Amino acid sequence: MRRLVVGVDGSQEAAAAALWAAREALRRGLLVHLVHAWGWHPQLPAPLDVTARSRAKRTMCGARTAVESACPQVRVTTEMIMEQADVALLAAAGSAEMLVLGSRGHTAVSGFLLGSVSHQILARAPCPVAMVRAGGTAAGGRPGREVVVGLQDLERPAQPLLRFAFTAADERGAPVRAVHAWDVPSDVRYDRQSVQLVDDDRTMAARKESALADAIDPWKRRYPRLGVVQQVVRGSPGGTLAAAASDAAVVVVGRKVHRPVLGMRIGPVTHDVLHHVTAPVVVVPHD
Repeated sequence: MRRLVVGVDGSQEAAAAALWAAREALRRGLLVHLVHAWGWHPQLPAPLDVTARSRAKRTMCGARTAVESACPQVRVTTEMIMEQADVALLAAAGSAEMLVLGSRGHTAVSGFLLGSVSHQILARAPCPVAMVRAGGTAAGGRPGREVVVGLQDLERPAQPLLRFAFTAADERGAPVRAVHAWDVPSDVRYDRQSVQLVDDDRTMAARKESALADAIDPWKRRYPRLGVVQQVVRGSPGGTLAAAASDAAVVVVGRKVHRPVLGMRIGPVTHDVLHHVTAPVVVVPHD
């Protein structure tokens, strides 16, 4: 059965992620698979501490009970793995529709996902990864909040981002806000006169607006009942998207699938959004 995989570790952030995943699974007719990695240590190849095992069982039991109480219609399965968290979750994500994790925003990803580990998961997961904050706007909020999607390359718009955003909006009965931020290209002299000329004739801004309209038009025709807003802003992509997402239901950003020689990266815009947006953020891999 198609499933959403959720990393649980007993933290408030992981609990929020599990509940968000349950509501998402209910909308999409998916199974929720809870994964808890426990007891692994590089110096101990086979840790069998009874206390650690008991703690892991309590963590999993608590997470499962919370999900089943909140969404009794959703089928829930569990898996406890004696492994590093990133290894366990990436393995589970291989057969998932989406991987859902808890996030602390400015202090990176919660619980067992600290620092570089969280970036490894975000940069390497083969499926979309949703980051959910405790106490943010994940609980649902007012109905009709927008699904915000950020598009950077309008010449080759990332179709997986648009597919995810429009599908999520259709499932929620929510409008879509497609956002693109731009700045003066490097071959334009950055002096007062040059900038004023660009602003006055609006040629560059008009081209951006036309390109964004072309990028989202096939999806507007596919989902004619959805309200769609396009927003073109001259400024920082990360800041622009964070501002647009201040009251969003969910924010969709992209992560290019890099070859290993280029390293594992999530990109500066995605990094900014993950750290500054309180709504759930979904990072979608694309070519």
